[in-house]
Order: sequence, then C-alpha cells, then structure tokens
Amino acid sequence: MTKTILLFVLPLILFACSKNDSGSNSRPQSPSITSFTPDAGTNGTEVTISGTNFSASPANDIVKFNGLSATVKSATDTSIIATAPTGVTTGKITVTVNGSTASSPTDFVVLTGTWVRKADYGGSARYGASGFSIGGKAYIIGGGNIAYQWETDFWEYDTASNQWTQKGNFPGLGRQWAVAFTIGNKGYFGVGFNNWGQYNNDFWEYDPALDQWTKKADFPGTGWSRTEAIGFGFSDAGFVGLGSIPPFHSTVFKDMWKYSPATNTWTSAGDVPVTAYWGISATNTSDKGFVFFGSGSIEGTNEGWMFDPATEGWSSINNVPASPRVNGVAFAIGSKIYVGFGSNNISAVYGDLWEMDVATTQWQRKADFPGPARASLFGFSIGNHGYIGTGYAEGGSVKDFWQFTP
Repeated sequence: MTKTILLFVLPLILFACSKNDSGSNSRPQSPSITSFTPDAGTNGTEVTISGTNFSASPANDIVKFNGLSATVKSATDTSIIATAPTGVTTGKITVTVNGSTASSPTDFVVLTGTWVRKADYGGSARYGASGFSIGGKAYIIGGGNIAYQWETDFWEYDTASNQWTQKGNFPGLGRQWAVAFTIGNKGYFGVGFNNWGQYNNDFWEYDPALDQWTKKADFPGTGWSRTEAIGFGFSDAGFVGLGSIPPFHSTVFKDMWKYSPATNTWTSAGDVPVTAYWGISATNTSDKGFVFFGSGSIEGTNEGWMFDPATEGWSSINNVPASPRVNGVAFAIGSKIYVGFGSNNISAVYGDLWEMDVATTQWQRKADFPGPARASLFGFSIGNHGYIGTGYAEGGSVKDFWQFTP
C-alpha cells in the first residue's frame, strides 16, 4: 500500500516542477534600445525608437527624454514612435516596459533656435532670387520659375510691420542667380542668367531714398558674363567673383574683382583658391567674407573659406559638418555665420541650418527648418534675426517667408 501511494505522488511532484519551470521561461524579457532617428531635434520632434521587447500597446511603453515623459504615438514589439516633450534637453532616451528600463546608447541632441513664418513674399513663387538689406528693410529682386520666366519686379520688406511693398521694377533684364549686396546705404545687383545662352555682366546701384536704379560700370571679369557668382559688400567696396556658364557648368571662373563706388571702377583682386566655383553660399560680416558649399563637379562640397578685404587674401576654415551641396543660403548675425538648405544637385534637398562662431570657426547644428526643404532661396539678416524665403522645393517654386532667431 505504501509503495502504491509513493508511485502516485512522484508524478504529481514532477508535473508541478515542470509547470513551475515553464512559468519561469515565460517571464517578460527586458527591453533594449538599439537606435533612434532623428538623432537631434526640438520639442515636438517625432522620434522613431528601434529595439527589442517593447510592448505593442503604447500605453504600456513609458518613454522619457532625459527624464521628461514623452507621448507615445504608436508601438510594436521592435519600434516606438514618440514625440519629444516640451522642455526637452540633451540626454538619453529611456523606455520602461513592465518595470524594466532600457537606455539609448547615445544622447538625443536638442537643437536651439526658433523659426516663425512671416507674411509670404509679395511677388510670385520663384527660385534663384537675390536680396540685400539696408537699415531695417530688405529688398528682393529677380528670380525665375519653372516656366522659364525671369522676373524684374522688386519688393521691399519692412521687418517692423511684417509687410511687403512693391517698388519700381528693375530696369534691366530679369534674371536669376545674380549677385546682390550692400555698400553703405546703397544696394548693388548684377551679372546672372536669364536664358540659355544669355548671361549678363551689367551692374546696377539702387538708392532706397529715391527708389531709383542707376547703371554702373559693367563687371569686367574673365569671360565677362556669368551666373552663380558670389558677392560681398563692405563699408566702402564690394567684391564679385567665381561663377560659371551653363549648361552643365562647362566653363567655370576663379577670378575675383573689387568694385569701388566712389570712382565707379573695377580692379582685379586675384584668383580664389577654392575647389568650388558655382552654387556657393556666401555672406559677410563687417570686415570678413565667407563662402561655403558649392561645386566644382556634380555633387558639391562642404568646404569653408574666409576672405579678408583688407589684404584680398583667403584662408581655409573648418568645413561645414553637413552633406556637400549647392545653392544653399548663408547669412551673418553678429559674430555668427549661418548656412544651410541647398541641394546635392541630383535629387535631395535640405532644410538643415548650421551656426559657425567666427572667432573659433567651430560649428553647431541649429533647429531644422519646419517648412519644405529647398534650394536656390534668398537669405539675409537684420538685427538679431535671419530671414529666408522663396526657392525651389520638391514639387516646384515656393514663396513662403520665414524668420530665424538663434
């Protein structure tokens, strides 16, 4: 009788042990984060977090950005889409599931700066327009559209009232990819492209007090007429150079010329030691000029150079830590330079913005542009703000206009 009872109890014990072992194997596995994209942004940026052992129910995934709780929009076992919260700071992303927490291998970097959309540009949508600023106002001229129409309308933007006012039309030929800059209290505009086989070497001065254009001495550079040149304006002189002649930029130029408004004369300022000749983003502070990006081939470069108008010499500076490109934008605010946007000249267009400290030539990425990425846009600065507008985005020309505050 005793043997029978023992034989009956032993299978029950083995079954119970087997059941307990099975239960321990079904415990939830700890989550892990393998990557996330984008790796930088601001509050409101949607971030896709990739990993393992997440909950497919968003309510069961607790996501935090450097300790701040985020909203989970959707989730699967291997992917979570979350929104960076208000007040987010640079730091790790964590995901907690069933009490177990995983941390990202790298920081989510918070980009600073704000973009505000202002009144749309007063003219029609276009790309390749040019602009300069005088006092608290900006002036936009030229540009073309996908129907190969080159514009002569001329617009003034008042930063105080956020209003566009049409001024007297430019009396020369309409064009795009020209140069424009300020010397003292006058604006200057010239060269550029306005038809296949039609490139310009004329040069004009605009007086905002009289709303009047005056033709000045023609640009004398090698090959004379050209498109996608660069221009700088300082207190008593301007400089124009580089550029190319399409199609396919088969002829490129590396010369630089100085314009003196006091005598209405041009003098050679030597050659420019860059590897990019067209599609360059150029701007200047009160005493230095800067060029970035551009191309001497197809895809473009990300190189940077500084120009000293006093010596007419060039110095290589730190490259922009961004994708090579052409037809981006550049503007200066105080002792900082801002560059970005553009195209790789094949398919991609960009909406990023980068800041360089003039004193150190060190770079940091700023808040991405919230509108459509674009190339061949205009840009300028007034006071503590930068402005960009128009351009060519995916799908065609645009006319929106934005203010950037660092």
